Amino acid sequence: MTVFVKDEHNHRDTTIMAKPRSAFRKDGSITAGNVPGLSSAGAAMIVAERFWAEQNDLVPMARLVSYGMGGVESGFFGLDPDPALQQTHCHGSAG
Repeated sequence: MTVFVKDEHNHRDTTIMAKPRSAFRKDGSITAGNVPGLSSAGAAMIVAERFWAEQNDLVPMARLVSYGMGGVESGFFGLDPDPALQQTHCHGSAG
């Protein structure tokens, strides 16, 4: 299992790679210099009750407090999570 604890593509000292034009929109922010790397690949997650995890010798890594499902029209790259995030704000609890 691989756990990404930080984004491997945020480089504060990037200068040359900040210059390429936007790849999709004239005023867009996605360029050849900031496309996602390995952390944008597939992922899997087991959602289970704490008791089940403990019975199966699994250590919980997070607590699910809210969820949402949604999508956007194709072509709006990067906005896909937005409808789901809006749902989590309505149903979630940070406590």
